[in-house]
Amino acid sequence: MTCRNCGSEIKGNEKFCAKCGAPVSLINSTNKNARKKVIISFAVVFVVLIGTVIAVANYGSNNGLHTSSDNYYDPDDFYDADNLDDDFYDADNLDDDFYGADDLDDDFYDVGDSDNYYYDADFNPIGRETLQYPSQDDILTYDVYKTYVEVTGSVKKDLTGELIIPEEFDNLPVLSIKEKAFGGPGEGFTTPGYSISSLVLPKNLCQIGRQAFYRCENLSSITLNNKLKSIGTWAFAYAPITSVTIPDSVTELGSGVFMCCKMLKSVILGKGMTEIPEAMFQSAESMNKIEFNDKITYIGSSAFSHTAFEKISIPNTVEEIATGAFSYMDNLSEFNFPDSTIKIGTYVLSNCNNLKKVTFGKGISSIPENVFKDSIMITDIVIPSNVTGIDNYMLGSYVYSQPTIYGEKGSEAASFASRKGLAFKLIEN
Repeated sequence: MTCRNCGSEIKGNEKFCAKCGAPVSLINSTNKNARKKVIISFAVVFVVLIGTVIAVANYGSNNGLHTSSDNYYDPDDFYDADNLDDDFYDADNLDDDFYGADDLDDDFYDVGDSDNYYYDADFNPIGRETLQYPSQDDILTYDVYKTYVEVTGSVKKDLTGELIIPEEFDNLPVLSIKEKAFGGPGEGFTTPGYSISSLVLPKNLCQIGRQAFYRCENLSSITLNNKLKSIGTWAFAYAPITSVTIPDSVTELGSGVFMCCKMLKSVILGKGMTEIPEAMFQSAESMNKIEFNDKITYIGSSAFSHTAFEKISIPNTVEEIATGAFSYMDNLSEFNFPDSTIKIGTYVLSNCNNLKKVTFGKGISSIPENVFKDSIMITDIVIPSNVTGIDNYMLGSYVYSQPTIYGEKGSEAASFASRKGLAFKLIEN
């Protein structure tokens, strides 16, 4: 230590500077004051930095900047895996969620915004042409293009009975029915569409636009022509159709084409289909019969949710089954995944209240969480050795049933049963 007064060296035990006589206590006091000034300076800088961070965060929040607190996939908000009834695929509360028909403009799946829905609005099997002129007859309105005509609606506020779409207008073939032509989106998408009871389509019709017959609540009979190529999103949703055959010519379908068709019982899929789009038959509560083709490779989310099947045979061509595809099927008692299926989503068989037995195929390697969430009656799950990963929450966060797991020695199935305290039996060859 040196004397701050004269610069001479001071020994450790001395109380005064031997050269100038300055007290050591004054020197220590001076050093302490200097250290205090440094500490205070750092404290001021720290406070300023904290204030700046808070100000920037508040600015971002108030100006729509993407911060962690408003992350799109907030587990407590958009997709709460532990509380499915309040979230993405809430089939019991359809109006408030992913397919919220009564609040469509505020939802993720807004069919009023062509950029946000599954069906590609740019798909046009006819080709793009410049509108020549609008026109009408005593019943219908039209848009006339260079080589074809599109039906756009009606001059009348409502139509009843059979609706016959003409083969031609102004010597040009009628090839298209425009989006929302006879559907009833109305305020909040709850207004009924036209009161037609049956529909006769022209033989050369190529496309039916999205919501073309949405909420036509008396439309019980339709025959789709065999040159039809495209059916738009929600085209026949909420109509009381009892059966439908999709022609082999159809290759493009939007989501929810027959959603909430509560009287629909049987469906035949055309050979041109390779996918069953999301919500295709969601809440078709009477549906219990379907004839698949041999080209279907994908089944979309909620495609069969809330249908009446007791058993459904998935063709051995399906490679992927998406989230909630067979959820909320109260009559379903048994389900077999085909060997062709290599990927399944969460909640695939959730809330199936009478489901008892499930067998996984030889193509699946991983079983995700919540596949059987709230399927409270399940007793047997058969899992072959090709499954090398099983999420601990396969049965959901709260397990109401204690199913027996069937598997092979040393398999992931055996390990899962051990981890969860479930009965395990060897698969019988």
